[in-house]
Amino acid sequence: MKILPFSLLKAALLLCSLWCVPVVRAQSVSIALRGWEQTTSANKVVPPPKVLAFDKDTLIRQLAADEYVSGKLATNEFPRNAVLAYNGAFVVNSGTNTWDVSNILTLQTGSNIISWGRTMFDGTQMTTNKVRELVTLVYDSTAHGGTMKFSASGMGLLTQSVEYNTSYGPFPPPFPSWNASMSLTAALAGEGVNAEGNGMVVSGSLHIARSWYFTIEPTNGPPPRVPQSHPLPTSK
Repeated sequence: MKILPFSLLKAALLLCSLWCVPVVRAQSVSIALRGWEQTTSANKVVPPPKVLAFDKDTLIRQLAADEYVSGKLATNEFPRNAVLAYNGAFVVNSGTNTWDVSNILTLQTGSNIISWGRTMFDGTQMTTNKVRELVTLVYDSTAHGGTMKFSASGMGLLTQSVEYNTSYGPFPPPFPSWNASMSLTAALAGEGVNAEGNGMVVSGSLHIARSWYFTIEPTNGPPPRVPQSHPLPTSK
């Protein structure tokens, strides 16, 4: 299983080589999972299961506690304005500070990739492709002294695009730029162990979106030679 990267990001970086400067416009991560934990009773009637919520804010708090145990954080809390983001790996951002949490929270993909759409990029044309593949959200703190561990899998739809920016971004011709975006949506279900060490089943949804542009800085040298066509890598 491999962590899901941005395939069109790789293509754009290859086109721009060392001259390109990526600038993130917007990014968001939405995780809405619910867990069910078994209850017990001395009577013949067992009460309904205990319901647990695992949204992105809950996960940020749990990540802080587990990263503190692992030694990566000096305290067991992230700043109040901290947000979960994904840039090829999960990170927590707060202002200009970024913490890599991919030692605990990861996104993995299956072996089979079903893709369609325009998969050739000549540097000036709009390129959009879509991918259907199995995605798995994994939370595992057990290797770092924690208790919570679960995985939830489902069918993911990944949409990626790159387009030539005719406005040339912040610099005049001949210093072009490219707009890029990706969106991943998946309905997930799985099982694991919660922070109290109790077994649970989980289900919910995952949505990741990110947009950015690449531009060529005049101070970094002349624009690179753009190939006539370039096959995009797969989402692996």
